[in-house]
Amino acid sequence: MQLGFVPSNLYGIDIINTRIENGKIRYPNINLVCGDASSMPYDSNYFDLTLESTMFVQITNEQISQDISTEMLRVTKKDGYILLIDWRYSKPRNTTYLGLSTKRIQKLFLVKSSSKIICQELGALVPPIGRAISKYMPSSYFLLRAVFPFFAGQTATLLQKL
Repeated sequence: MQLGFVPSNLYGIDIINTRIENGKIRYPNINLVCGDASSMPYDSNYFDLTLESTMFVQITNEQISQDISTEMLRVTKKDGYILLIDWRYSKPRNTTYLGLSTKRIQKLFLVKSSSKIICQELGALVPPIGRAISKYMPSSYFLLRAVFPFFAGQTATLLQKL
């Protein structure tokens, strides 16, 4: 909404009902539904922009991930965009997190046949490093990310549906 989008043109889906209830209280004019992203209640080719944020990293079942990415492609208009904001690395020694690497994005979103990568931008540093830098040397946070891009754990990937 801060970017000028009309609230009635914004939609959201989450499988956890309390998140939807809280969202409806905070943003009553946005269309929020409780549901499964692998089977969304929207028409095909409906959205100009489809967004996910930190969802795929928490889904370790590749079939569920594939179902969701297929749905995201289905509801996005031809030449529309899909924005993925997620962690690119799996959590070490923790099987409940599966990073959304470029290779995984290419597989899930059928890059080259159904979509193409427009750009990828680095986001937050991996949490242990990011927390330490933020606490002890906050002015060097972005410098460290620029000098050591592999420390950036989060990325934003913009795809375009073909």
